[in-house]
Amino acid sequence: MRRIQLSIKNKLIIYFLISILLPTTIISIIFYTRSSEIITDKINLSIVKNLSSVESILLQKLDSINDFSVLMALNPELQHIISSPQPDNADGIIDEIVKLDRILDSYYLSDFSALTKTALYPKLFVVNRPQYKNVNITDKVFDISAVENQKWYSQLPNQLTIVGTDHITMFGKKIQTMKIAKKLVALRAADMAPYAALLTTDIDANFFVDLLKNYKITPGSSISLLNADGDVLLSSDLSPDGPHSVKDSEVIRKLVKDMHDQAEQSHMDHIDGKPMLISTNYIVPLKWTILSLTPLNEVNIEQKKLNQIMVFVIVICMLFALLTALVLSGNISKPILALVKSMSTIEHGNFDIKLRYRKKDEFGILFEQYKQMMEKIKDLVERLYVSEVSKKEAELQAKDAELKALQAQINPHFLYNALDSINLYAMRYNVPNISDMVSSLSNFFRYGLSKGKSIITLNDEKKHVESYLEIQKMRFGGKLNYTLDFPNDILQCLTVKLILQPLVENSIIHGIQKVEGEGWIRLSVVKQGEKLQISISDNGAGANVEEMHEMLDFESHTSKSFGTRNVNERIKRLFGMKYGVRFYINEGGGLTSVVEIPILWTMEGYHVEDGIS
Repeated sequence: MRRIQLSIKNKLIIYFLISILLPTTIISIIFYTRSSEIITDKINLSIVKNLSSVESILLQKLDSINDFSVLMALNPELQHIISSPQPDNADGIIDEIVKLDRILDSYYLSDFSALTKTALYPKLFVVNRPQYKNVNITDKVFDISAVENQKWYSQLPNQLTIVGTDHITMFGKKIQTMKIAKKLVALRAADMAPYAALLTTDIDANFFVDLLKNYKITPGSSISLLNADGDVLLSSDLSPDGPHSVKDSEVIRKLVKDMHDQAEQSHMDHIDGKPMLISTNYIVPLKWTILSLTPLNEVNIEQKKLNQIMVFVIVICMLFALLTALVLSGNISKPILALVKSMSTIEHGNFDIKLRYRKKDEFGILFEQYKQMMEKIKDLVERLYVSEVSKKEAELQAKDAELKALQAQINPHFLYNALDSINLYAMRYNVPNISDMVSSLSNFFRYGLSKGKSIITLNDEKKHVESYLEIQKMRFGGKLNYTLDFPNDILQCLTVKLILQPLVENSIIHGIQKVEGEGWIRLSVVKQGEKLQISISDNGAGANVEEMHEMLDFESHTSKSFGTRNVNERIKRLFGMKYGVRFYINEGGGLTSVVEIPILWTMEGYHVEDGIS
């Protein structure tokens, strides 16, 4: 199959479009996913806040009703009646009922409902007043037997309690209400405040329905109040008197129960085949649940609008990118083709080129450099020859360099052979101390010389300083103790040769020797980002850190500071000014020298004449 050949202009157009289309697509997908999550989370947060607001208003309403009930319970005339025994005659019974009815009317007519911002309908059920059943002059005062057979009455606690929804008739109109009950005690009775009456307060349910409607997050969402059994008491999407699709839904009850068990406030699920965002808020004092159902298609309306705008912007950007690619590819390919044409003439030996490009851009620089290069090539072709004298001179210099390198190797080998002979005699005559010292000294020189290399591995540097410490240990005995902590994973890192031994020598001479008792030196290596920090700590006499840092100044030339300054200069010269040696005072006494070098596995990019790369 013949391979399709594309011109550089077409390739530039394709590459440019891909470079625009690919990131734009990725960004669009990420933006769509993330924006959907953000919008859903924000709506979910708004729903949670709305449900919390509904809870707060409901609890405030109950507090107001409780204040109303307490105020009524403390009414002196009402307390006098419920604390007294039942009158003996019918006139006394009627007089009590009239007074109680007037008391209830006085609170209702005093517009106490303005405090709660909705209508209140109080009723009183008095204990031990069976004769009240025979008097039908009010719809607010009754004997307790009127409610004793109600299911909720047997479970009624002493505090203010929401009984549930109910219906009352006012002015010939049936009104759905939320009924709240509170037991009243006779404070003036001879007994210890016996149960004397039951006060119920009916609140117009339209208040709760309007409250739920006001906190709907979308037009199609609904908010419902569920009791402890999961039954819907009131809802925002239909009138209180009408049927409600959630009321008999076992699916909703199960979802709410599962969310309560898992302590979830929000959950996504399908109801009647429609995806819904389900949110709940549990009212602990009431043991009620506020349930919010929000269709996901309404949640994503803003997302859909945003997607349409995004698609429109992407199409415009692609058209603009295509136009830009055409112009840009033409400006790039035209000078390149001119340069290719010029090169084809050079193949035939014609170095007299004529290129015209008037723009002062990169192509202009390239054309100018190309012309100069061709002129130089032409000149070199005309003058190309090699001087025999220069060749011989170069050969002599190379042989001289080889001779010097050979001589540099002879002296270390002679030294190693001599030390090995001393070690052999020490072992033959059973003098282990001399043998150990000679072995350490041999290792010290071997690692120190490193075959003439200036760059070695951290492992070789460790062995070199360890040999030095072994020799000093034999010299000082128990006065000198040392530890080395070098992680295995950094032993093959590269470093400048002889950077640790001078610092260890300073710790011994200027630190350990100047104090009484046992001395210790600890060497440790840690990684700090792209750096290695090599610490040499001692418990010696310490030093003035400021003077030590001044000593590292290039202008300081005291013989005392030569070794340390040399280490610092070599590190900075090779690796840069941000590396080198620093000094710190130890809290328990002594000094810590810290060497910072880069973590390197190869010397590529660094100029090293005799190192490894």
